[in-house]
Amino acid sequence: MSVHDQGVDYTHEDLAANMWKNMSEFNGQPNVDDDNNGYVDDIYGYNFSDNTGAITRMEHGTHVSGTIAAVNNNGKGVSGIAGGSGTGDGVRIEFCSLFLRR
Repeated sequence: MSVHDQGVDYTHEDLAANMWKNMSEFNGQPNVDDDNNGYVDDIYGYNFSDNTGAITRMEHGTHVSGTIAAVNNNGKGVSGIAGGSGTGDGVRIEFCSLFLRR
């Protein structure tokens, strides 16, 4: 599932297990489009407002992602509507940051 919002805290304890990870970029070279998809270093998604793979951690995007994909029944935070148990049975979040800086 792709979320289009402000940035997300992809290290959040309730989201990290359900974040999509582009393994070609994760294991690839910095500043190189290792999977040839047109986006450099898009490990967790892409930040279109800054034209970079670096996702800015923002509250609203984290909240929206948590509503969808927070791990269920782990005693932390909330349960997402499609969060699963954190063992790969929930949705994966790929993030597209659309936060426009002023």
